Amino acid sequence: MYRKIQIDFRRISQPPHVKIENNNSSTELYERVNTIVKPYGAVGYKTLEKFGAEIGSYLMGMMPELKWALKHVDNYESFL
Repeated sequence: MYRKIQIDFRRISQPPHVKIENNNSSTELYERVNTIVKPYGAVGYKTLEKFGAEIGSYLMGMMPELKWALKHVDNYESFL
């Protein structure tokens, strides 16, 4: 089953925004993902800015079926 999880980290210290598509139990999965990433809202943007490519390479090496996309959105100063 294909699942898409989008996590939006903003430059300013705001909690990350989590969006999950194509998932029947999205509430449970959403809560788990949100609980994991929420404490890192303040540093998530800087971490992805500096190490996003390395994080993606590591995750894809550990999970070959993973499709990783890192996108910087200038007008929102965020990473998706």
